[in-house]
Amino acid sequence: MISLLALLSTAAGRPAVECNLGGELVDGKCECYPTYTGEWCAQLALLSANTSLALYREGAASWGGSVVQERGEYHMYFANMLGGCGLKSWECNSAVGHAVAATPEGPYSVIEESIVPPFGHNPTVKAHNGSWYIYHIGSGETYKPFMNNCTGGFTPKGQVCGGSSLVDAAPPPAAKGDVILPDVLYSTNGSAGPWKSQKGSGPHGPQWAMNNPTVYIHPNGSALGIFKVPCNASVRPDPHTFCSQFVVATAQHPLGPYTVSGTTELYGEDAHLWFCPHSQTYRILFQGGAYTPVLPQWHGHFHMGFSVDGLSDWTIAGHLSPNFNDTEAFSLTVPLLNGSSVEYARRERHQLLLDPTTGEPAYLFQGGLADRFQPFKGSDHSNTLVQPVRTSRTTR
Repeated sequence: MISLLALLSTAAGRPAVECNLGGELVDGKCECYPTYTGEWCAQLALLSANTSLALYREGAASWGGSVVQERGEYHMYFANMLGGCGLKSWECNSAVGHAVAATPEGPYSVIEESIVPPFGHNPTVKAHNGSWYIYHIGSGETYKPFMNNCTGGFTPKGQVCGGSSLVDAAPPPAAKGDVILPDVLYSTNGSAGPWKSQKGSGPHGPQWAMNNPTVYIHPNGSALGIFKVPCNASVRPDPHTFCSQFVVATAQHPLGPYTVSGTTELYGEDAHLWFCPHSQTYRILFQGGAYTPVLPQWHGHFHMGFSVDGLSDWTIAGHLSPNFNDTEAFSLTVPLLNGSSVEYARRERHQLLLDPTTGEPAYLFQGGLADRFQPFKGSDHSNTLVQPVRTSRTTR
């Protein structure tokens, strides 16, 4: 079979494989579309942020945030660690919260602490024809016992949300043809509701049926979903070694059911899927990579991947660079407009807010941990950060 990538022309006016389908090859050099930057257009073109803090609370921790615009307001759905706990409590105390702001960069104010009670985590919201779909993990029922001994937005040192690890609890790798329902909170009336809940299910039971899902809803209402599963045994001989890779699934409706179409050769988690209007290709942001010596040793921790049809030939951006040295999509540093910067220890759970006119990524939202914002160094008092992305309409 001839790869779809191999059929793409490198002539001017067409996205070039050499440019990771993020730009065009002109006189032997890549000219990147506004969303991308770097020698091979393998990086996300992030701009200086205002404060980088979209959602920050002195006594409470958040993780990630997925945003939809509605009637001049920006609605964020985020993982909310209840009980004054920090990020380490997520399997015990995480609920899906709801916050609102007047601008994409915030600040966001929490208006609902728990629209999906613990356990509810890693929400991603999608709007289509007036209906909203909040995909998440957890069924809104207790997964591990609630932690009641936290204060100030951080988990007491040495305290761990009890039970087995996710490596032990996660389901086996998905197989082609598996039929899966995601955990979804949905409304036919936008943020106003009323909301209904769909419980997840899959061949291996309801828990983790569709783990950390990301969904792209096509104009006709059909959907493409990507989620993580444990790596196959050929690259992870020890089943207790953390390693995850992405599975692709399709559905005729945003709620599903989703049928697994195949497993990609992209390894990681926290994927965010969108459709690039410049190259007319599917893209994901994700993190992870070289979990075991058997896998390609990608440089960095944050990556982009691309596919022409969304179903096959998923490829990491920067794959043609020497020794994979150009595969990192961005770094842990967020530059600020005042000339300073914030260095994060962690920035994960990538979510993009698209420009409503052009469909380009306009803002990147993530969960962040930075000592600069912590009660003490090494705290798990996490927050939600935001950084603008260059678009064709960018003026700064």
